[in-house]
Parts: sequence; C-alpha cells; structure tokens
Amino acid sequence: MRQRRGRAGVAVAALLAPLLLLAAPPAAWAKPQPAGGASGGDGGPAPAKAPVRAVNNTAADDIEPRSSIEGQIKEELLDGYDKMNYPWEEHGPCNVSLNIVFNKVLNVDLYGGVMRVSVWYRLRWNDPRLRWDGNATGVKDIFFDNMAQDQLEIWFPDVTLWNAATDISSTLGIKWPRVSSNGDIFWTRNGILEVACNFKGLEAYPFGRVSCELEVGSWAMAANKMDLWPFKEGATIGLSLTGEDGAQTVEYSLINATARRHVYGACAFPPCGDEWPVILFNLTLVRASVLYTFKILLPQIVLTMVAFSTFWLSPDCGERLGLAITVPLAVAVYDLLVFNSLPTSNRINFVSAMGLLAFLFSIAVLVLNALIIQLWFYREPSYFGGMVNIANTMLSYREQCVWVEVLRVLHDIKLAIVRQQRQLMAKNRPWKGGGKRQACASRPAAPRSLLASFCC
Repeated sequence: MRQRRGRAGVAVAALLAPLLLLAAPPAAWAKPQPAGGASGGDGGPAPAKAPVRAVNNTAADDIEPRSSIEGQIKEELLDGYDKMNYPWEEHGPCNVSLNIVFNKVLNVDLYGGVMRVSVWYRLRWNDPRLRWDGNATGVKDIFFDNMAQDQLEIWFPDVTLWNAATDISSTLGIKWPRVSSNGDIFWTRNGILEVACNFKGLEAYPFGRVSCELEVGSWAMAANKMDLWPFKEGATIGLSLTGEDGAQTVEYSLINATARRHVYGACAFPPCGDEWPVILFNLTLVRASVLYTFKILLPQIVLTMVAFSTFWLSPDCGERLGLAITVPLAVAVYDLLVFNSLPTSNRINFVSAMGLLAFLFSIAVLVLNALIIQLWFYREPSYFGGMVNIANTMLSYREQCVWVEVLRVLHDIKLAIVRQQRQLMAKNRPWKGGGKRQACASRPAAPRSLLASFCC
C-alpha cells in the first residue's frame, strides 16, 4: 500500500509541475544580456533569452523533466524571433560552413548529362539570438521542429546546388537542426543530389576517368550578408558498408572528391556591387570497363578479323564476295545498337573510333575482294580480236623485212670476202694460158638461192 501511495504521489507531482512553473514569480527567470546587447527588431540579434532556473538535485520532487525544460527554452528563444532576418553581430555577415559527405554514386547518365549521388548535406552557422545559459538549465543543446524546409522555426541559410537537375529541397530529407547553448547550429540531412554535369574525360570512353563539378552557393544572399566557407576539407567520401566502400557491383566508383572556394566578382550577377562566394566540388569517377570491353570492343575486333579471313578463300568460291559484303553490314548494324549507350560529346571517343576503323577496314576488304575476282576471271573481249590479228600481221611483215635486209648485208660481206681471197690466190698462183681463166675466176657467182628461198 505504501508503494502504491508513493507512486500516486509522484504522478500527481509530475502533473502539477507545469502549473507551478507558470505560477512562479517573474524574478525566478533571469535574462542575461549578451556582449553585443543589440536588439533584433531590425534584423540584428535579439538579446539572448536564457531561462536560468537552476536544477535542484537535493529534492527529488523539484526535478523537472528535460522535455519540459527544453520546451520552455524554445518558447523563450522564439519569443519575438524573426526567422526572415539573417543573424549578424557587429553588422557583419553570417559565416556559414558547408561539408558534403558523398556516400555512393547511384547513377551516371552520360547521354543526358545527369548524375545522381547519395550524400550527407551538413551546414554549420551561429545565431546569437539562440543562446542560453546551458550550465544553469542543464541543457546543452536542443532540436527545433522541421516538418518541411519552409516551415523551419528558425532562420537557415539558403545554400543550394546551382547546377541541380532537381531542387535539393525535394531530394534531401527533412531533419531537425541541433542548436547548442552558445548559438552554434548544426544541420545535417541525408538524401540525393541530382546534378546537371558537364562531364570531362569522355574521349577515353569506356576507359579512363570522368569528372563532374558541383557548384554550391547562396541563391539570394551575397557575401555582405552571408559568407560561405568549406568546413574542414569540404568534401568527404563516405566509408561505410552500405556506401562506396561496401559496393562490389557498381558501374562507377568515386575515387576522389575535392572542394575549393571561389568568389564571383562584383558584377558577375546584377546588380553590381556584391560578391558571391561559392564552393566548387570536383568529383572524379572511374568506370568498370570490363563489361564494355567484352560486349562492345571485342565483337568489333572479331568482325574485322572475319573480314580479313575472306582472303583465304579461292576466287572460284562464290561465298567469298558474299562474306565480304556481310561484314560491313554487320559492323554498321552493331554501331547502331551501341549508339544509345555512347555519351554525347563534340569529340570522338574510343568506342566510336574503333567502330569507324572496323567499318573502314571491312569496306577496304570488300573492294580488294572485288578487284581480285575481276582479275581472276578476266577474258579478252571478242571485238579486240581483229585488231590484234592486224597488229600481228604488221609485226610479222616488219620482222620479215628486217631479216631480209640482214641476210642481204651478210651476203654482200660474204661475196666481198670470197672475192678478196680469190684475188690473193690469183697473184700467188698464175694460171697457164691466160686471161680467160683469170677472167672467169674474177667473176664470182652470187648465191641467189638463199634470198629466193627466204622471200618465198
């Protein structure tokens, strides 16, 4: 019975605690002024509102639930809070730090120029209007409700992805920002970034590396109101079992992520006079090229080898020319099939170069086969026969005339030699009886039978 009475007393005390707090005198709440001390009515920070009701640990009945204390702190902080005005101190800009953790590349559409990547989107800034005495209340940090991004109870920086294919307000999750007692705010959200990329490195497709650049900055506030800086290294590659480190069958792997700050000039965006800081994230991806090698490049090489194999066939084989015609047609159809998977670029990539080279080789093989078959089955046309006979007759007659002249010259030489020998013999051996014998000897007879036989 005593235990039941004790439990009932504790329950009654818990129900009456909020009523006792409301009935407490105003002096029980102290509102210390911050060092700046400026009013937040014109956009500046309001005086820090800190319920400093001490937690008495000596009496168990006086201990208030943490949820009740956090609710009172948020009520005091949001009293007169204007979330449309940015926080500033000493009329300076609000410094915002950004860090993006890239967990996994979900999809890369080289044909459409869009990349989808899973990220953790983390922002840090300080709002002096959201400060309280954490030691007195025992509450170091609290969370503010965020049913939707436009319904957030406090001011938040409009840091967005400039080259986004889809607005990040619809792709990032709805998470609660955490506010510390010194005014530091940490807001992290997980989700998907859809980036409209201008891919670089497509010349080596499907080999090599591909890079994409993300441009993140404020959409409405220039550097005089909000200054954007990368937090730590700015870009981080997630190392988890469900992220890039635990993936085994992905087409693209993220191997490097860097971040750098860039400031556009005063007249980069009208009106002139304000500078716009942005953070440029550069992502380097490597592609799994084994599948492309076996499915695209290897068939083109095999088709080219088949085209050259037609030279092993005999020209008498009718299938030789048919095979030579089929190969360029097969290469052209295969190029049409892989066309949709190729990235759009103003430069020719490796796959396109291989396809063009295979097509040109197949056309050259076809032309050579046609020439070889034409020479193999070449026959002299009939209308050239008469002209050939006439030419042969003319050549034969010319040849006979030449030989007649040669024989005549040889005959004259022979007669001269015979005449000379006879004259020498007549001088050495004179004949008796006279000149009749000498006269007959000096008149040699010409061998006309040889010339007559040749001409006939």
